[in-house]
Amino acid sequence: MQVRVYGVMVVLCAVVAGTPVGTNLGLVHLLWMLVSGRLLETRGAVIPGLTATGLPEPAVRRAWAALGQGSWSSQGLLGSWRENVEQAGVWRAHEYEGYRPVAVDVTGFWRPRLQGCATSHYHGPAGKALSAIPVGMVARIGSVGTQRLGLPLALVRADIDDPSTAAHERALLQAAVQAATERDVLVLDAGFEISQLQEAGATRYVVRAAKNATGHRAAPPAYPGVAAAAGGAS
Repeated sequence: MQVRVYGVMVVLCAVVAGTPVGTNLGLVHLLWMLVSGRLLETRGAVIPGLTATGLPEPAVRRAWAALGQGSWSSQGLLGSWRENVEQAGVWRAHEYEGYRPVAVDVTGFWRPRLQGCATSHYHGPAGKALSAIPVGMVARIGSVGTQRLGLPLALVRADIDDPSTAAHERALLQAAVQAATERDVLVLDAGFEISQLQEAGATRYVVRAAKNATGHRAAPPAYPGVAAAAGGAS
């Protein structure tokens, strides 16, 4: 086995170290299936993907059980991953004037043939929202060498009871505000409104506004006097 493969397995084991015995082994097999690309080959089919890694049938069943019934959470795994990356000392967070950018955005996993899909995501080439599983991501931006790499702080799925886009964005912004520290600045694209950030309690953020916008003072300027007004009129 190559040295790099050993290195990847060490990291995967560290990520699942905080989960119960049994679940941890199943999660390692699942994560290895992901990083090895087997899940792409099987077009998202988990059991064939696990089988394609060379696991025996009992191990495939245990990994499948760990996925659906194991005691774990994505937030817990993200925390372990973040701790492992920071302790390695290779990744460096970007910093500008003492502030660190934290990107907030939504990506969609398209499911055009999924029956009864209650969620959707805007697709640029189509010019409309299509059936998809949207996932909100909050990530602190940094680099490993010259390669820019975001360190995920939170992953947010749409609520089952209210799968609307507005509700999903509210939940994502609340998670971003909770995950951010005093040195973090949320960075968002034009899909979010300033009013949404204020409602979520964000105090440090940069939002891409519309290309065409009208700006004006909150209060009119002080009256310059009759002479100045007349001179300006002439």
